[in-house]
Amino acid sequence: MDILEKAGEIETKGEQLYRDMAEKSPVTEIKSIFGFLAGEEKRHYEALQAMRKHTMLPAIEKSSILSDSKAVFKNLSEQFTAPGTIAIDREFALNTALEFENKSVSIYDKAIAELMMAPENEGSRRVLKQIAEQEKDHVLLIKSLMDFQRHPYEWLENAEWNHLDEY
Repeated sequence: MDILEKAGEIETKGEQLYRDMAEKSPVTEIKSIFGFLAGEEKRHYEALQAMRKHTMLPAIEKSSILSDSKAVFKNLSEQFTAPGTIAIDREFALNTALEFENKSVSIYDKAIAELMMAPENEGSRRVLKQIAEQEKDHVLLIKSLMDFQRHPYEWLENAEWNHLDEY
């Protein structure tokens, strides 16, 4: 199995993982994040398929998920009425998602390294780097969700929302 095929399988599994998580989440804001992540994984898969078939590579646009998620966290914060309220009852799911995203980043880093030797692969390398950057954004978002879950009030105390700005 080549690296693009392996990456495609990871993206397919990721899409399904996030669709399942979105379906099972009782919180609208979390549903929207998981739905967005599922869509991202699908776009990544389509880009990989184009690369494997040597067809025109699709544009991979810069994701706005980190900046958009600030509004989601603000909406989530408005749902809490007492200290100690569990923000998101999805610790296992978030750990699974984080593991998945870290694995994706690793696969893309390996694929980029393999393509470094062939200058004719510049377009493919560029697309893989863009996808890898989006996967890294997914890692940061999931880590932020995990931090929020553990300490919703402390996380939200900062009116500047620095948790996501530094990324």
